[in-house]
Formats: sequence, C-alpha cells, structure tokens
Amino acid sequence: MLRNKLEAILDSSKDHRFYELYAEGQWVFRTKVSTGGKYKSLGDDLIAKMAKQCFVNNKQFIDLVDCPMSKAQWVAHLKANGHIV
Repeated sequence: MLRNKLEAILDSSKDHRFYELYAEGQWVFRTKVSTGGKYKSLGDDLIAKMAKQCFVNNKQFIDLVDCPMSKAQWVAHLKANGHIV
C-alpha cells in the first residue's frame, strides 16, 4: 500500500524497509517496516503507530490500506488538518 497506492519511496536495508512519503511535493513521513519472518502481519500496536505517522486514526488507516480511502482522499485529509499546504 505504501509503495503502490501512496507512491512512497523505498529505501531497503538488510533487516528493514524504510518508506518516505511525499504528498504534492511535500514530505509527510518516514516509516520503518521489518522484513523479518516474525512480522507477517500488522498488529494493533503497529497499526496505531503507522496510523499516527499517516496523520489518521486507526480506522482511517485500515480504510487506507483496504482501499475505501483513496490517495486523493488521504491528501485532502492532510490538507484539511494542516499537515500539508
């Protein structure tokens, strides 16, 4: 979702993947995703952390991942809440 839907830039290393996300040319966030076998799905704690980084609540983050929320809607949300101009 980060790469395909939100067009995040991937910087991968041996143990983790780092994603940097820009919206309308403005930096929004950088997040880390583990590539270890222990992390096959996102738990509630990771969902909460990633939602906070995306400036949405947990439900909105799940909607963003599962596709009810489009990238355009997310960018509009960022603008409406002053995270980008």
